[in-house]
Amino acid sequence: MSIPEDLRTTVLTSVANFLGGNPAAIKPESNLEEDLQLDSTDIVDIFVDLEKKLKISLTGVKFADLKTVNGLIEVVAARMPELLA
Repeated sequence: MSIPEDLRTTVLTSVANFLGGNPAAIKPESNLEEDLQLDSTDIVDIFVDLEKKLKISLTGVKFADLKTVNGLIEVVAARMPELLA
């Protein structure tokens, strides 16, 4: 599945806004816990933001399975049926 650049940008911006930083400073390979110091509560807040922005549901996603920003982007993309068509 090819992930549109605007979706990548939306996820990176959401993470950056939560961290109070610049989206360009967030790398897709950044580890959510080790590099960005996010815990499960932080990730829930980011999920809520993405659900509102993208009008998707991230219910049932296991936080333990999310290791990197790129992993988060892939999970979000998988919840968008129009990308799978």
